[in-house]
Amino acid sequence: GASYQLLLLGAGSSGKSTICKQIRLMYGRGLDRGLLQSFTSLIRGRVVESMQTLLQESVDRSDSKDSKFAVQPENTAVAEAMLELKIEEDSQGLTEKVARDIKQLWEDPGIQTTYERRSEFNIPE
Repeated sequence: GASYQLLLLGAGSSGKSTICKQIRLMYGRGLDRGLLQSFTSLIRGRVVESMQTLLQESVDRSDSKDSKFAVQPENTAVAEAMLELKIEEDSQGLTEKVARDIKQLWEDPGIQTTYERRSEFNIPE
């Protein structure tokens, strides 16, 4: 069959890589193990990064004397540790403890209230 080259131009995070991957899935040889592992690492990192963004927005908004955005006192230590967490791109990063902490923080009313306002800030996708 014919072979074509395609040049995709666009700003960062505009979906260029996603289009290439979709084309590979639909018309090509699928995704190899290495690519799947890189997706896993990327997703794990984005989960942590998204929670860190929510926590920082929660802190910023609760500083303005609006306590509905504040993390509950029993979650403060977990929130502080999460904000300090560094995830290396090539590591497993999302340990069982980190996953439990994210679940605990996600269930916090202040985080839920902050998430409801997500259109006002950028959460990584």
